[in-house]
Amino acid sequence: MAVSFGSLTFLITRIVERTETGLLHLIPHTVCRFTLALILLDAWMFVWHWLNHRVPLLWRFHRMHHSDPSMDVTTATRFHLGEHVISGTLRLTLIPLLGLSNW
Repeated sequence: MAVSFGSLTFLITRIVERTETGLLHLIPHTVCRFTLALILLDAWMFVWHWLNHRVPLLWRFHRMHHSDPSMDVTTATRFHLGEHVISGTLRLTLIPLLGLSNW
């Protein structure tokens, strides 16, 4: 699953780079574009996590992440396959919308 989404992410970002599509390509300066990309991705991750706690269907998947009786190194990687698929698919649609590239 991770290899599939990783490969698709790389492919889509390469297409976005070549075609210069997405909102961030409206910004001419690379440093500003990079900074804004980081801020927007971080904001998306916050909203996504917030939605996982608020939307009952998403919580059904996300609660597996919070099911550890004690926090350890595996807690950060404990996610339901459904959450991976939904978040990965949404991220793949976010890449061309924002115009994210591999850098």
